[in-house]
Amino acid sequence: MKISMSGRPGRIVEQGNVVITTMTQSKAPTLPKDLPAPPEKPTVYVLYIGQKQWNKVKEIIKSPEEMLLLEGYPFFDKEVNAFSVLVTRTTTKSLEAKKKPKKDDTDGQSESAESDDISE
Repeated sequence: MKISMSGRPGRIVEQGNVVITTMTQSKAPTLPKDLPAPPEKPTVYVLYIGQKQWNKVKEIIKSPEEMLLLEGYPFFDKEVNAFSVLVTRTTTKSLEAKKKPKKDDTDGQSESAESDDISE
């Protein structure tokens, strides 16, 4: 199973090769009417992020408008009595936006690639 999360980190603790932080789910999205209501109390997730991944985002996330985008393996951590995630992918909203090609650029490249194939 994999979990995807986005949001702001809580307190950040760097311990050797791992960074430990939290993310709190405070507001549930609109859910289908036939599902039960989520708990009103916020859910706190403990996140374990490799130092190498963290180094790529630690300066960017200092901006209050920035958000972490994470994927990882969720489990219940009995040591801290909380839901936790071993993060396998760490990025930010702005880093992801830079990766997405502009629609006009992609369309133009695809058309010329198709026309090259036809002429050969």
